[in-house]
Amino acid sequence: MFSWESVLFAVKLCLTDPRLAIAIIFGLCIPSHYRVMGSGAWPGARNTILTTWDRLNPIKKKGKQTKENHTSVWPLILCGFVSIAAVVALYAAKNNALDPIAFFKQYM
Repeated sequence: MFSWESVLFAVKLCLTDPRLAIAIIFGLCIPSHYRVMGSGAWPGARNTILTTWDRLNPIKKKGKQTKENHTSVWPLILCGFVSIAAVVALYAAKNNALDPIAFFKQYM
């Protein structure tokens, strides 16, 4: 079930740590996702989520040089669009805007 709490969590995570939000949304599903915020928060959860691929495939990363960390605005923009889409979808579902018959009866 979808709730406002999950939307607020996603928005808060996108605004505070967009890199972590992208890793949670598009990355692997691991138990550390439940330890990011809330009652059972764990300080090492962020590092665990961001280094999941490194720990799963260490042989591939062995010969590569590490890149410099740089910040990009694109993850923040993507999180903003996802958050806005979630709010619009919840609003549309609440007001029965997804029902085409009701829409045509109201406006035609």
